[in-house]
Amino acid sequence: CKMTETSIEIVKTGGRFGDIVKGLETEISGALRRSLAKNLAKLCEK
Repeated sequence: CKMTETSIEIVKTGGRFGDIVKGLETEISGALRRSLAKNLAKLCEK
């Protein structure tokens, strides 16, 4: 199992919390990327 670069981008914000999501876009995408990497690493463990 091998994991390479991951990319998560918020392409559109809207709705009730759209302004909040837009303001925290970098932090949210970073947190999602770290969580994804952590969970994929669990799948790669032997």
